[in-house]
Amino acid sequence: MKLHEVVISKGLTLLLVSDLQASAKEMADAYKRRVDVEIDIRNVKVVMDAEQMRARNVAMFHKELLLSMVAYNLVTQFRRQAAELAK
Repeated sequence: MKLHEVVISKGLTLLLVSDLQASAKEMADAYKRRVDVEIDIRNVKVVMDAEQMRARNVAMFHKELLLSMVAYNLVTQFRRQAAELAK
């Protein structure tokens, strides 16, 4: 385990503990992206209704989850393209 210390601003320091072989800056950058991941997980669960899986076995669960992820990614791409067109 390694302790990474990153100074964000005067009086604000980020401390991260990890066993990954990465620099403190790389770890801080990954930590910043965690919010995006959390929002994506929430959106998959709520927007794509993935909280209500109807599968009755493991194989069908995997298929349903994969399909939800594909649908979510397609919707996200369409939104990005629409935003770009609308500027």
